[in-house]
Amino acid sequence: MSSHKGFTLIELMISLGILAILATMAVPSFQRVIENNRVTSQANSLLSAVQTARSEAVRRGVTVRFSAAAGGFTDGWCVHTGAACAAATQIRTGETNAAVTFGGPTVFEFDARGQRSLPTFATEGAEASFTLQPNGCTAGTPNRQRAVQVGIGGRSVVVRGACS
Repeated sequence: MSSHKGFTLIELMISLGILAILATMAVPSFQRVIENNRVTSQANSLLSAVQTARSEAVRRGVTVRFSAAAGGFTDGWCVHTGAACAAATQIRTGETNAAVTFGGPTVFEFDARGQRSLPTFATEGAEASFTLQPNGCTAGTPNRQRAVQVGIGGRSVVVRGACS
């Protein structure tokens, strides 16, 4: 009597079929995780840029702006000292993720004390924010939107919220 160890072809095919079914159920949830990570990563990058603008304003003793590129945030962003993002006035630039939708103001301006300048916004003392969310996010979907909020004192944070 000889004993054989291993799988038969039928057992292997059944195992692969079960694995394929499990994989098709798991892929959509991974896509959502990837989308959320893209938005979080982009929000953290923009938060860092806003904080850089504030610290450079204090360090240099001049007004520094964080602004979207000429075509909006979809074309990137710039931290600069002049009225526009020119090569001579650039401090830092960056790209944005095409899978993220942006909303809100496109310019934040900080004075030499690190405070957000008021002419940029109509409401004195209010927190101004711009939002980021995955493309195609349906309204009301919780915890998928990120808002980078900048207070009048220059303090900035990222807050989670529902898609709009």
